Amino acid sequence: MAIFFSTVLFFGLIVTVAAGIVMVVQKVRHRGTRAGRVCIAAAVVSVVCFVGFGVTHEPSEKPQDPPPASSTETSSPEPAQSDAQQTTEPPPATTPTVNTPEPEEPAQSTAAPTETPTPTEEAEPPVASELVVNLPLQERPVMNGAGTERIGTWARIITTKEYLETIPDRALYEHLEAMAGNNYNWVNVTFGDGTGLYCYMDGYLIEYGCVDEKEGGAVEPGDGVDVRYFHFDSETGTYIEDEE
Repeated sequence: MAIFFSTVLFFGLIVTVAAGIVMVVQKVRHRGTRAGRVCIAAAVVSVVCFVGFGVTHEPSEKPQDPPPASSTETSSPEPAQSDAQQTTEPPPATTPTVNTPEPEEPAQSTAAPTETPTPTEEAEPPVASELVVNLPLQERPVMNGAGTERIGTWARIITTKEYLETIPDRALYEHLEAMAGNNYNWVNVTFGDGTGLYCYMDGYLIEYGCVDEKEGGAVEPGDGVDVRYFHFDSETGTYIEDEE
């Protein structure tokens, strides 16, 4: 019945609208018409069908809710969020406490202060080796008169007058005296300008004059050069020139 009433209602509405339009047009033209009756009749039918549709229409049944899933389907719990998936906030960084030790007071030295020698104390003479050990030294053979046989050895120290002046006389004496143990026949100190010293093996007596740098031996006078003789004075620690 609901379908019947809805169909009649549909066509009744169409007839009502159409009849209404025709009625309006005829009135405008001042002509008589039955459209008004038709419109009223169609409207009444439409109302009756609307009421009948409302009475006979039964709303469709609501879809039943789906039955609850079986215990095996619904009991599966959602996977728990593992500890690895959880965002673990790192613990707040802590600044390590640094215990700075307080500086220890320097221990007072118990050693007695080093005594500084007074100017009146006489300083020890410098060691001879510290002053003359770096002097170049050459050993030369002593040949017989024919020059065919070696009969000994003499030593030649090479230096300059300027450097020799920086060496104390006592240091030179001790150095020459120490060389006596090498059994040299004699020692010459040459200055590179044709002059030099001729030294006896004990270092006590020395002579100054012209000397042959290759052959060595006793000094001789030369142009503007006189032979001068010196001996060492142990009390003053210096070489003293002998008077002729």
